[in-house]
Amino acid sequence: MSGQEPRTFRSMFISDVHLGSKAAKAEFLIDFLRYHDADIIYLVGDIVDGWRLRRS
Repeated sequence: MSGQEPRTFRSMFISDVHLGSKAAKAEFLIDFLRYHDADIIYLVGDIVDGWRLRRS
């Protein structure tokens, strides 16, 4: 996404990130958020992988 102008939205919904799991793409999410701005960001589900937290 480098080289692009940031895009701005009134609202953004983010889900199914599963931070903490091997399949998580945290770096992609960080890069996405660098180039997408929103007045309100809703974290609507499965942001953190709770199953992994319980097993630790």
